[in-house]
Amino acid sequence: MQEVYWLELVEESAIHPDIAKLNFKTLQYDIAEGQHEAWGHLLYSEKFDEKTHRINTGVLVKKWLDTYAHLDHGGWWCGAGVDPRSFLHLKAGQQPSTKLWGCLKPNNPRAKADKPGKFIKYEHPPQVEGSIFLLDVPEHIADKIYKKAGVETSASDRASGFWYCVWKHNIPITITEGAKKAASLLSQGHATIGLPGITTGYRREKTVSEDGTIVKGDAHLHQELAPFATKGRSIKFCFDYETKLETKQNIESAISTTGELLHKAGVSVSVVDLPGPEKGADDFIVAQGGLAYEKLSDQAMRLPEWRRLCRDMKYSRTQEELPKRVTPQERQQRLEAKATMSPNAIAMLEKFRKQLKLLSDEDLAKLDLYIADYFKEHENEDDPQTQGLRVVRKVLREQQAEILEKLEKHKPEDKKEVLSSQTEIKIAEMIEKMTNEELGDLVFEVMSYFKKPHEENDPQLERMKVIRGVMKSMKSKIIERVADYKEELEQVEQIRLRH
Repeated sequence: MQEVYWLELVEESAIHPDIAKLNFKTLQYDIAEGQHEAWGHLLYSEKFDEKTHRINTGVLVKKWLDTYAHLDHGGWWCGAGVDPRSFLHLKAGQQPSTKLWGCLKPNNPRAKADKPGKFIKYEHPPQVEGSIFLLDVPEHIADKIYKKAGVETSASDRASGFWYCVWKHNIPITITEGAKKAASLLSQGHATIGLPGITTGYRREKTVSEDGTIVKGDAHLHQELAPFATKGRSIKFCFDYETKLETKQNIESAISTTGELLHKAGVSVSVVDLPGPEKGADDFIVAQGGLAYEKLSDQAMRLPEWRRLCRDMKYSRTQEELPKRVTPQERQQRLEAKATMSPNAIAMLEKFRKQLKLLSDEDLAKLDLYIADYFKEHENEDDPQTQGLRVVRKVLREQQAEILEKLEKHKPEDKKEVLSSQTEIKIAEMIEKMTNEELGDLVFEVMSYFKKPHEENDPQLERMKVIRGVMKSMKSKIIERVADYKEELEQVEQIRLRH
């Protein structure tokens, strides 16, 4: 996996390295097939074998080639895991079927046709039924989840996989949006299902009446989520923190609809309400620490209570707080205005495109890191510096594939020197935000690692060396905090055992 993806998943989304290795991979150009792997991962529907989708030579028609041309720039892929619909008919020790479906995060995302200036961040296979993410889980994390749920799993159950055990033993589940957040919460020790979108936990069949009107039927659970809707199971929702009123209402509607369907099946439904300002559960864990999320999960509100709270907040808003309704035409005009660049910006864009070609590999790496870090903290539309750097970011995104290729060819020792200081800063910040328990675990992990023999080409070696170096520079502070580790660990275990 490319280093930039590893940093995104493991360090910036708090995903355990073992879960990252099992579920995420870099897609590359396939020399044998003569095309990028991304094409086969996304466009596998049988409909693409039909004559309407291909010309006489067997090549895809221009419409599809143009729509998915960005796939040649690659990205990372996450598979959706096993198909729970096969659980009921499995024989002892038999493994469930695995789905082809998944998601691609492209290096060079394509623009949304109906929303100028917006891009499709994640791609899912077209022309096929959508799925849900049931990610692969390593044995040591699975054991942690079984223990917390108080269940004993047989060797036969384990042979059928983690999600089969979750289904069979009514283990509590958390539902979130997206593969990354599901992976992050699994890393925390929560059996978590990832939905590709907030409304994909349920379906409404559409029919056409005699007069041509489209009629929506009653909602029903997604066919892959339905097997987990078993009497007595506990299911928590943990969707993103939002400030935009329209988005908040969409989340409330999605949780209410899916939650009500689960409740009717006998499930105990509750909601983990992220307090912000961090957007997703993974962001919250990175910023506030694992213990903070455990406490938040422990305080999850039952669905009826949460719905009452949402209703009370809705009716308590003053007229001034309510956003002005805009027509579809006004919304389109605003998006087009945002996407339209001024003459000065266009001139700056052309100038920077030329300058980018003159940068050395080292300077290019520094610039790429600086831009990424800047926009994590700055998004002020009126700030002239932000406006200028937004133009720089646009050029970097346009040429992302070429930049990644250039950095890959960069001398390893030079690249390491460019990235090391940035990585050390991130690790130091991560340690500062850790709970005493997490810090104690990290100290134990690092000490244990260097006590064991390891190969020089071990992918963990460089990472562990950097962490050890940072910890040595913070030695006195760490010793002081780890002294309270045992007491805090006991408190955390008490919280976890209750659930």
